[in-house]
Amino acid sequence: MPAHLRTTRSGRAATGPAGGEQSRARESAIVVDLNRRQRDTTAERIKTEAVVPPIVGTETSLLRLADLLLTWLRRVQQRRQLGSLSDRMLKDIGVSRADVDYEVSRRFWQD
Repeated sequence: MPAHLRTTRSGRAATGPAGGEQSRARESAIVVDLNRRQRDTTAERIKTEAVVPPIVGTETSLLRLADLLLTWLRRVQQRRQLGSLSDRMLKDIGVSRADVDYEVSRRFWQD
């Protein structure tokens, strides 16, 4: 059947090229609407998923490094304080001078 004699869903006859243009416009509107729905669902999925930006990984690494440095500083301070205790104080806490000398001689990164 020729395009200008076909009826549309509303029951009206599409006459001439205008009917074909309306049909094409409707089809393109449907395609545009489907594309918009796909974009919307993709955007919603991205919002709901746990997306970790690269900066978070970097921040975590920096925090771990800072924590490690603080641990090393605390060890140095504690070993210095332990080395400065008198024999009487060491006897009170039940530690020998040899144990203290060994602990003080260790490097700061050694646990």
